[in-house]
Amino acid sequence: MSKFYIVLLFLFFLHKIVFAQQDTSSKYIELFDMDLEELSNIKITTSTKTTEKIREAPSIIRVITSKNIRDYGYKSVGEALCQIPDFSVINDYLSPNISVRGINGGMRAWSKIIKVMIDGQPVSFRSSTANFLGREFIPINLIDRIEVITGPGSALYGANAFLGVVNIITIKGKDINGGCASAEGNLINNNIGDETSIVYGKKYKHIDFVIGASRSRINSSGLQIPESSPYYSIFRGQESTNNISQPKNFYGKFIFDNKKIGTFTLNGNYQYLDGYAEFQDWSILTGENRYSVYNSFFKTQFDKNISKKISGSIFLAFSKGGPNKNDHLDYGSPDYWRKRKFGYKGIDAGIEIKQNINKKINLTYGLDYNIDNENLQTLWSVNKLTNEKTLFGQVFGDTIFSNLGVYLQSRYNPISKINLIAGLRFDNHNIYGNVINYRIGSVFQLPNNRYFKLLYGTSFKAPAAEQLYTSNLIAGGVYGNPDLLPEKAKTGEVLFSVINKKNITIILNSFYSVIDDKVEIGQVVGHSAPINASKINSYGLEGELQWKIDNLSGYSNVSYQHTEKDDDNLTNDENRISLTPELIISNNFYYSIPNYHLAFAISHKYIDNCKASELNIIYKGEIYYLDSYNKIDLNISTVNLKLINKKETVFSAKINNLFNTEYAMPGFRGIDIPSLGRNYSLKIVQMF
Repeated sequence: MSKFYIVLLFLFFLHKIVFAQQDTSSKYIELFDMDLEELSNIKITTSTKTTEKIREAPSIIRVITSKNIRDYGYKSVGEALCQIPDFSVINDYLSPNISVRGINGGMRAWSKIIKVMIDGQPVSFRSSTANFLGREFIPINLIDRIEVITGPGSALYGANAFLGVVNIITIKGKDINGGCASAEGNLINNNIGDETSIVYGKKYKHIDFVIGASRSRINSSGLQIPESSPYYSIFRGQESTNNISQPKNFYGKFIFDNKKIGTFTLNGNYQYLDGYAEFQDWSILTGENRYSVYNSFFKTQFDKNISKKISGSIFLAFSKGGPNKNDHLDYGSPDYWRKRKFGYKGIDAGIEIKQNINKKINLTYGLDYNIDNENLQTLWSVNKLTNEKTLFGQVFGDTIFSNLGVYLQSRYNPISKINLIAGLRFDNHNIYGNVINYRIGSVFQLPNNRYFKLLYGTSFKAPAAEQLYTSNLIAGGVYGNPDLLPEKAKTGEVLFSVINKKNITIILNSFYSVIDDKVEIGQVVGHSAPINASKINSYGLEGELQWKIDNLSGYSNVSYQHTEKDDDNLTNDENRISLTPELIISNNFYYSIPNYHLAFAISHKYIDNCKASELNIIYKGEIYYLDSYNKIDLNISTVNLKLINKKETVFSAKINNLFNTEYAMPGFRGIDIPSLGRNYSLKIVQMF
């Protein structure tokens, strides 16, 4: 409970800042070049699928801008998301696994508890519903902003908008009007890596286009199993070898815009995840376990203003994913490795209408349909000497997953300072049946540049194909469970924010969630499988502060959550949820020296202790916790430096984990995951 009081003290401190008398303030606190005020008034689309200001949006939504990404040297979307309050990450050096408000998807989840989109198109790897948020996702220089909703989103977005929605908004050709090339070198544990990226975009009359691609080689070999691991004695002294990842990605967008005809948009994304995964539940320090898959979509959309009060859109999208030829799952056997065949092909289609009934009421209603042909996982044991294949486990064949969704959203502004919303969505799935979700909310614009939000909504996480139908990858591994039910959540939220005359932005919010049918790995007829095991209660507080003094600016946030199973037969420690810290504190400082074209950014993160995975607790025979830690990163970059043809050149040098802090992250099947030590990167970005 002491952590709860720490958060209350932080919130009290913010309260004092906001309501302090003006004559006690520093005379050096000035306008943030409108940055902070613009941030609260920035136009976003994810909350209601309509353009609105953050302060008016009926959701807990935050925006990570391209400037934030550049200033702090974020390398991927997953890294950037760690700055959102109550977001934490488990990095297994294959792909980030995001936790939100005390909930993590668990083993092999890879951020499946949130819905991730690029320009409104869902991009999960549908066979597992995982979201690949590392360097394999999208060229970082293509991102205009990242809109992040914390809380339920299923009333509008349907399945998997469970605990949050992340929408990557990409730049347009007119924003760059040329090109951007970048090259990076990095050093991790004395291993050299690199990344190259190129983005190009233009606007010609009615046509706007942008394309981008990047490829990386990251070598994090030389890591050892943390001492906290139940199997530490088995792997003591051994290091990860050949722990190399080589992700690639591509994104392109073409827009034809004519006021009379309408707007045609074509866009597509290709993700190539390829890494030697040394810290997986099925493979520990083998040096030969190569996880390699691709994920892709292509979408066409047409938008048209039908009249002054009615607009509509229609879309059709194709998606596909599966293993690459390099996929080679090694499970530690001296004689055999696993080969797998699986994948999916999907089609999404939908139509949406937006209608302004009058100045006070507007409606959004639509219908969407998706169908996936899932080629369910088939496994073979392959002899390392002869390459002879032997079928391992059951053959499931192909299965169709289809879903029809219908939704209605109504917004009502009785007066200019009040925004009310109600939304309802019905989903019919051919396997897990009918699901209804709803949301209600109110936003009040208060005097003195303050606003207040009161929100309530429901959401659900649909079972993935690999959770329902799959054979165990290794002996004693996890089977599918065809009786698995969707996870469901009910969440209430309250938010208060203010920008006072000193241009300090304060955001305070609290939440309470109840999650039913939470999926965990349990026992089904003598083997391990995902089961709907528990009811979860979660509550928390989140506070943020953004400020500027001359050329020094910063933002800090603190989040506290307490999440536990609702089981009177368990002790407090047994009820506490695994994998996520209760307290997270983040501090970020940015200082620019315009005359010298230099800027310095420091990021500090405090991560509270967290309970180990339930599987590791079983292996160890007792409940144990991973220690808390502090981590500091430093990024030094040039600003407004133009060396070639009056186009900006950006040099940056980043040191991650500046003080070489050692810590462990939760793992599975007997091991926890080690941290990277101090590591370095040098990067150059050239506009042309």
